[in-house]
Amino acid sequence: MPARPPVVRFPTSRATDRLTRPIPRGPSSGSARHRLGEAQAIPEKQSATHSTQRSTRLSDSTPIVRHYSAEGAPRGFLKFALPVHQFFQVVWLSRSLVWNFVRRNLLGRFRGSLGGAGWVLVFPVFQFCVYFFVFGILFAPKDKLINEGPDPFFAVYLFAGILLFGAVTEGASLSLRSILQNGSLVKKVAFPCEVLPLTNALVSMVTYAVGCVVLVIVGLSIGQLDIGWSVLAWPILIVSALVFSTGLGLLLASANVLVRDVSQFWPIFSLAWFFLSPVFWRLHLVQEKADALNIPWATNLLVLNPAYNMLMAQRQIFGIGAKLTPEHYVSLFPHSLAQNLGFSVLWAVFMFFVGYGFFMSHRHKFADLV
Repeated sequence: MPARPPVVRFPTSRATDRLTRPIPRGPSSGSARHRLGEAQAIPEKQSATHSTQRSTRLSDSTPIVRHYSAEGAPRGFLKFALPVHQFFQVVWLSRSLVWNFVRRNLLGRFRGSLGGAGWVLVFPVFQFCVYFFVFGILFAPKDKLINEGPDPFFAVYLFAGILLFGAVTEGASLSLRSILQNGSLVKKVAFPCEVLPLTNALVSMVTYAVGCVVLVIVGLSIGQLDIGWSVLAWPILIVSALVFSTGLGLLLASANVLVRDVSQFWPIFSLAWFFLSPVFWRLHLVQEKADALNIPWATNLLVLNPAYNMLMAQRQIFGIGAKLTPEHYVSLFPHSLAQNLGFSVLWAVFMFFVGYGFFMSHRHKFADLV
């Protein structure tokens, strides 16, 4: 009978014995699981408490998410136009956003171009050369052109008008499609889309300021500028032009969302507005032709043009025509600098009031129409 193999016994320890020992199924394990569940439930309760506190704090302050209710929403133009101070509050709270848009628009113009920032002045200088050649040389009196040559005063007079009028219309033209071009942002209810026309107006004012530096250099070099204390009123003119361009941009941007034909009508209107503004013509010469045609009231309509006071105030600020005779100066500038600045401010406030009210009264429709 064969011998049985020896039984090998492995040493055991308390650790291995605990690993192989079955888990007891008594009330103690259930209480442990209960305590574990309570421990896991505590953070959930704390997070729920914190979220409740956060929602309570948010509900106590101004709500972040904006919404529109057709039943309880205010109606009427004045309901939206009167609280115009809210626009400046939004601009201040979104100042970093406004700065980023202005910076992006300025850098986007020159990125990848060889001319760089010099292209800011290419169009106004080219436009000045064309109009000066047409109205300062071709249509100038023959005898005066032969004896005295081209009039340097008219050159500075024309260039100053082109700079400011071009800045105002450029800001409005850029704002025309600002809502449609930023449709993905407009559909976000928390995005302040009313600042988009302001950014375009700021960009146009930057190019205008650069053009004014060139105007001063050229005007002083040819002796057609007499800069004095009146230049301190230039910031008032810039703010007036900025507010006017922003209000006009708000009006055009919102109207273009509602009726797309506005983008086709605006170039026609701006061209007619250009020739009806004192960019190249002088009021006393127009008055002589109006008297000859027996329509002296025509000049009164031209003076009601919002651009008239801004353009004439700019020329008075830089001293254009200060070296003329008193009779010629009065015929060229029938209103004083204070009067022109005052009317410019009034026109700017009126245009911004109308543009902001119209924009905000139709803003709730933008997300569905863009």
